[in-house]
Amino acid sequence: MRRTATRRPAEGLLLLVLITLALGCGHKEWPRAQAAEDLFVWSAAEASRTGTCATVSGTLRGRQANLDSLAVQIEEMDAEPCLICPFSPQRAEPFSLADPAVTVRGSMVSVLVCGLDPDRSYRVRLVGRNRYMTLGTALSEVLVLPANERS
Repeated sequence: MRRTATRRPAEGLLLLVLITLALGCGHKEWPRAQAAEDLFVWSAAEASRTGTCATVSGTLRGRQANLDSLAVQIEEMDAEPCLICPFSPQRAEPFSLADPAVTVRGSMVSVLVCGLDPDRSYRVRLVGRNRYMTLGTALSEVLVLPANERS
């Protein structure tokens, strides 16, 4: 009897250790950025055009220090821009924040995009890339750049 009585606490302790180890062996993940604290969004955007160049600007809201790079998505339009058509960009022009075409003043970001056909209309959108890649990108509203008026 004495042998059984001393074995029971040892078995219980062993069972407790095994359960604790089993609970600790689960799916582990790398630490992630806290989305609420690390996200930014474009709160406003505008675009203007002069000749073959366009200035696309946007205002960031949120953790703007996490803006790593950006791009301007460009959709060429054959005729007048269709405001209700889905946005289907044919290309994206990438920019680093150190690029001379990019100006950052506080929460305002401006990009100069050149090489546009003056006789064509375009739709454009800013894409901000977060330095935490798992948080994805921030998209501005789609902006219209009408063809230059002929004199």
